[in-house]
Amino acid sequence: MLLNLIKKTTLINCLIISVVALFFFRSIQEDVGTFNEGLNAEQSKVVLLFENQINSYVYGLQGARGILNSYQNKYIPQEFYEYSLSRNFFDNFPGSLGFGFIRYVKKAQFEKYVFSVDFKVTANKDLAEHMIVELIQPAEPNKTAIGFDISIEAHRKEAAWLAARTGKPTLTKAIHLFQKNSNHVGFLFLLPTYTKTIPLASEKERLNSLVGWVYAPIVLEDVLKRVEKYLPRGVNTAILAQGAETEVTVGSKIIKDKFIRNEISSLVSIAGIDWQIRSRIETNLIWAKIKVIFLSYFLLLSFLLVSYYLIQKLLTGQNKLIEEKDQWINSIMNNASHSIISTDTDGIIRTFSPAAEAMLGYTADELVGKITPEIIHDPNEVMQEAKELSRELKKNIRPSIEVFQAKPKLGIPYTKEWTYIRKNGDRFPVRLCVTSVLDAQKNITGFIGIAEDLTDYNTTKQNLESERLKLINATKLSLLGEMAGGIANEINTPLAIIQGKASLLIDKMQRSSGPADYVTELQKIINTVQRISKIVKSMKIYSRTNEKDPLILTSVEETIQTALDLFTEKMRYQNIDLQVDIQKNIFFVVRANEIIQVLINLLNNSFDAVRGHTHSWIKIKVFAFMNQIEIQVTDSGFGIPDELQEKILIPFFTTKPVGAGTGLGLSISKSLIEANHGVLFLNTKSEHTQFIIRLPQTQPQPEVSL
Repeated sequence: MLLNLIKKTTLINCLIISVVALFFFRSIQEDVGTFNEGLNAEQSKVVLLFENQINSYVYGLQGARGILNSYQNKYIPQEFYEYSLSRNFFDNFPGSLGFGFIRYVKKAQFEKYVFSVDFKVTANKDLAEHMIVELIQPAEPNKTAIGFDISIEAHRKEAAWLAARTGKPTLTKAIHLFQKNSNHVGFLFLLPTYTKTIPLASEKERLNSLVGWVYAPIVLEDVLKRVEKYLPRGVNTAILAQGAETEVTVGSKIIKDKFIRNEISSLVSIAGIDWQIRSRIETNLIWAKIKVIFLSYFLLLSFLLVSYYLIQKLLTGQNKLIEEKDQWINSIMNNASHSIISTDTDGIIRTFSPAAEAMLGYTADELVGKITPEIIHDPNEVMQEAKELSRELKKNIRPSIEVFQAKPKLGIPYTKEWTYIRKNGDRFPVRLCVTSVLDAQKNITGFIGIAEDLTDYNTTKQNLESERLKLINATKLSLLGEMAGGIANEINTPLAIIQGKASLLIDKMQRSSGPADYVTELQKIINTVQRISKIVKSMKIYSRTNEKDPLILTSVEETIQTALDLFTEKMRYQNIDLQVDIQKNIFFVVRANEIIQVLINLLNNSFDAVRGHTHSWIKIKVFAFMNQIEIQVTDSGFGIPDELQEKILIPFFTTKPVGAGTGLGLSISKSLIEANHGVLFLNTKSEHTQFIIRLPQTQPQPEVSL
């Protein structure tokens, strides 16, 4: 009898070691899989950020080409300088040293060209063709480039001809920019310009009408500083450009892991050259978890070895150790965090651990010796699994307890995710592992099932995926916002030309007593241009990054009017009545761009809430009281439900449909108002939906004559 007890206990020990080892291995495997998914996601993010940053320079090149085309590609140093004043190169195009123009000069025209310009040309006059740097702004840091013939250097010449033949923006291979004295990886970004502005279908047409190239010198290290802003802690990125000898690295210092793959590389082609982009992620956290798992397994193994030693002591007649051994086993059963249920060969429950009681709401006395575990399973899931196992094992498996015993009877541990049903009817997901229990003769005497509650795991996994998608969207929106200022500048140039030409025609007609209705129509053109220019100006102000700007004295009326300039047409088109009541001559000390951003967010929310409703309206009321400015934004909606009022300003909470909002707008707006020493809150006493902004009022100081 004692020998059988020893054999059975030893078998249970081995079984526990096997099951725990299986769970530990699966846990490590899942952690490594999650880590690899994160590594792939970070690599995709870095490639997207870098490609968007490189492509953003195309807007600057197109703008420079536009000003040259408007002056028939002539030598226009003064006009090019004036155009450059409207561009903020280092904010809108980080990593670029400026923008310039390279003129294509054939050998027969070289002497005449040198005589026609007011700068020194550094070139070999015996060459068959020349590519002369004619213009570049800002001029001071780039003055050494003026007059340089880039055709004497192979990488520059090769990229210039490739751009000319294809008509596409093209990067040189890695070069050294002589504007920069320190070690760096540089490039020229070239965009061809032709005598004809219409699309040229063939390579021959493009080469015959080639005038030159607008270009931008770019420093890779400075480009990656912008990319680095979006890298989370514990991520390292290195980029090796085609033609460069060494890679440029940003982010945390991370070494390559010899055992866990923490590095991924991609070869991508951007703007005509190849880039080797590599990302690494720190593995300290996953190694720490693996160490904890192995330490736990070692402690458990040590414990079971000690248990086996105690059983052996029983052979010498120390019966007292049997009780100690039982206490150890009961301790494992009583303190295990997973549900442990064992059955006999007929499926009747024989043990029901305390964790199983807490998880399912039944007591051991209610189930042990009375019923099978089918009571805690979804019958539909059992029926579906019976069909699949019948096909897999090629024999009929009944939709009963036989489903859980079929594979263990063949010596195969059976692991699968199931839905458990509590005594009160609640459902929750588990991962269940079922194995058979054998006696000394290898006969099956029962089955044991260990189940892990997956509720928290699934919730965490869904939250992580949701946060990852929101981060990608936020990154795209951030890049779009950075480009908006540059696009607004590009619109201003053709608007200025339209307004100038219309004004000139009015002057000519008035001097020649032309038809009055022609003058009236031209005046409408000017008014429309001024209206578009006003909207563009508001968009530039709104898109400008001002996180480091000081708080300055600002007119409340002008600030709110700037936000309204972007909404007036939108409201009119949707037949929404926009009512504005602003007290005159009141001021506050703020960052105007941040106040405009908050107003636009509130107006957007109101617009989405009332659009399509009958008699919809939005009211903005601004007034001063008790040294405070109060801005009320009210719409014709019927307010926020009571159960949502406390959640409305919480990050990632939104009442909009899936995909229509991130839930960040109001929480960010609240932070921006507080950064300007104010408060933003929902007026719960208003009949309609009303948000209120309160900011300190400041009176302008009178000028003092000296």
